[in-house]
Amino acid sequence: MSQLPSHHVPDVSGEYSPAEREILLQLAHRSIEARLRGESIDLASPTPHLEESRGAFTTLHLHGTLRGCIGYVIPVHSLYKTVAETAAAAAFQDPRFHPVTFDEVGNLKIEISVRSEERRVGKECRSR
Repeated sequence: MSQLPSHHVPDVSGEYSPAEREILLQLAHRSIEARLRGESIDLASPTPHLEESRGAFTTLHLHGTLRGCIGYVIPVHSLYKTVAETAAAAAFQDPRFHPVTFDEVGNLKIEISVRSEERRVGKECRSR
């Protein structure tokens, strides 16, 4: 039995600093709260790193139960703007759930999953 070739998969778990992670989580909360109040938020990224274009998903849980999840598989905007958009969309546009209410917003737990940069994982096949 032959073994499949091994491929190096970079560790991206440390790609974002604890401070950047906190910025993104706070942004997600602010985005949801602002939408509830009918307000907008500033989407200018506070760091060049968060300005990079990335796909991401924002998942909401309420008391341990899924409450919404929306994301972009491919990069569409800066990560900062993507998190703001997907957080609000998860709260108000996930068709599986009714929109988040003022009573729920303070109890939401938010998880942000950032997609790694696209990279080729194998050799191209050529037709003969």
